Amino acid sequence: MTYRYAGRFSAYSSRRANVFDDPYIPNSTPFNTDQAIVLGMPLYGRSFVATDRLGKPFTGVGNGSWEASVSDYKDLPRPGAKEYVLDRAVAKYSYDLTARTLISYDTPRSVEQKSSGDKSGNSSLIATAANALRHARCLERSANVLNYSISQYWN
Repeated sequence: MTYRYAGRFSAYSSRRANVFDDPYIPNSTPFNTDQAIVLGMPLYGRSFVATDRLGKPFTGVGNGSWEASVSDYKDLPRPGAKEYVLDRAVAKYSYDLTARTLISYDTPRSVEQKSSGDKSGNSSLIATAANALRHARCLERSANVLNYSISQYWN
């Protein structure tokens, strides 16, 4: 389950999956999860290029891992970028001052913070959703049928 509060449609570089608003940089949190029901943890980051910092205008979205502006979490932060944690908004981003590129994404810490609102045991919404998908056979359970014979990795 995922969502995006920011992207090429945004007027300002913003966070794409924050929980709370940021009163210090209001343009960076035009939408907030605490005003909604859905809570998600995207496994990717959204980039904004030619921006001076979070909450400022941008002119492009840049390259991504598989789509413009979308970078896989495993590829973040990019070399040369400095990471910033915003505890109040429960959000993280990286900013490369030289490239003027900002990327918003989640980390283990932000996922843990977001998950802290869930109940435990049989009342857990996260565990209930995972179990329902597993029992409904909505999750793929077949063996990998791909074969990359020249790969150095086990398939």
